[in-house]
Amino acid sequence: MSPDFFDVVQFPKMSFISTSVKRNKNELDIKGNLTIKDVTKEVDLKATLSDLAKGMESEKVIGIELLGKINRSDFGLVWNVALETGGVLIGDTVTIEAFLEIKEA
Repeated sequence: MSPDFFDVVQFPKMSFISTSVKRNKNELDIKGNLTIKDVTKEVDLKATLSDLAKGMESEKVIGIELLGKINRSDFGLVWNVALETGGVLIGDTVTIEAFLEIKEA
């Protein structure tokens, strides 16, 4: 959350706005605009949907596993430290992973 990374004081919000969703059975290909530190880039995400199930309060729910990868330097997240053994401390690829549960309204 520090200024070297997400700088949450100056940039308190990240956002993702989908621009297209394509469904193939229980999988979704989602394209959208991800904004981090006032930098917006198009990203691709994959989602896998579970079957409809009963939640803890007997409501109908669907589970969603969401996966994607971004290049952190594309969003101005460039802080790093060189290692004595060569290379750098932090890699450039960031994996986005979310597990969601959607309730029927």
